[in-house]
Amino acid sequence: MSYIHNAWLKKYNELNNSFKKQLIFRIGADSGFFSEYNHMIFAMLYCLKNQIQFVLSSKDNNFSIDKGWQDFFLPFSKESKSKLHAKYNMRGPAPRTTATNIKSAIFRRALGADFFTQHLWENFRTQERLQDVVVPELNLGNSLVDNCHVIVNNIWAYQPDIATAVVKKINALNLPDEYVGIHVRSGDKITEHKLYQPADYILKSLEHSSCTNFYIATDDYKNVRILKTEFPDYKFYTSCPTTAEGYLHSKFAAQSNETKKAALIELFVDVDILSNAKIFIGTYSSNIGMYIGMRRDVSTCYCLDFDEWRIW
Repeated sequence: MSYIHNAWLKKYNELNNSFKKQLIFRIGADSGFFSEYNHMIFAMLYCLKNQIQFVLSSKDNNFSIDKGWQDFFLPFSKESKSKLHAKYNMRGPAPRTTATNIKSAIFRRALGADFFTQHLWENFRTQERLQDVVVPELNLGNSLVDNCHVIVNNIWAYQPDIATAVVKKINALNLPDEYVGIHVRSGDKITEHKLYQPADYILKSLEHSSCTNFYIATDDYKNVRILKTEFPDYKFYTSCPTTAEGYLHSKFAAQSNETKKAALIELFVDVDILSNAKIFIGTYSSNIGMYIGMRRDVSTCYCLDFDEWRIW
């Protein structure tokens, strides 16, 4: 299948494929979708800055149904499809186990790659190393978040069946023309960062907008109940099931493929709606908040934890 579906991708692949050194980046190793996705964007930007060819590995990942990335999205680059990536191409720093590193090196050399994900992981995670990327032919040359915005909006392209499912669910919500998009993260996020009260998001919104229509993207329906009680004069919309009690990645990973697919479609519904809101209120310490800051105009994003977008 062709991985060129817009003019930007044609230029990207011409440039990317001209680089001599090669990284095979594995997405879907062991974290939530947007943690994995955001790091892929950072890896692509790092590779462009350092003239390293970016190649994707996504088959048999933690959100894969059959093909990996292409279960949900149109392809955008070359992809390495060996099953051995699941064992030797790892998220995070390289392990200290000598035997594993030796086997990984043999596999990497057999593929002709210079790097797997673990070899450049700390570089992807370091914001300073992603600054000052200037590639005029790809419209890259502004701030880090603006450069990420260009990449995100050129590769976020659903497969036709996924696009149909997402649009159908969004249409069923009958959203007003103008609304504020709010992301309230609960669940296992408490292990990484403090959680905020649902009302905090509304109060933050009222500092920047008089709109009283709100779309609430959340993993715990309790947050919606609280907002409806505390702000009875406001209108709230959500696609969160009334049974949802907070996202736990370990629980998601144990589900069947079809259940995972349905959950990811619901996630895509949330982020599409948040991306089209009048303003976005959330947290940059959430991977969804970090992603929304890259996808939409970051100047219309207002977060509770940090005043400016950053890599968390």
